[in-house]
Amino acid sequence: MKGIRSIIFVVIFFILAGLIGYGFEKLFVALLPSATVGSLVKVYDVGVHALSLNFNICGILGLICSYLIVSYLMKK
Repeated sequence: MKGIRSIIFVVIFFILAGLIGYGFEKLFVALLPSATVGSLVKVYDVGVHALSLNFNICGILGLICSYLIVSYLMKK
């Protein structure tokens, strides 16, 4: 039963991270000047083209916030 609970929390983690990252992106676009927003919303690539990792700062912030929320819920 604990394995199913962990799988559910992982799915919730990624969905929540995506929603929070999208929210950060919309918030930054609405509030910050365009020169600053460009560096926060720009997609960065790391690695060889076929095996590259793509990320942006808003997505990383979404992952961090989602991790904090889900880890708090898992402790309860």
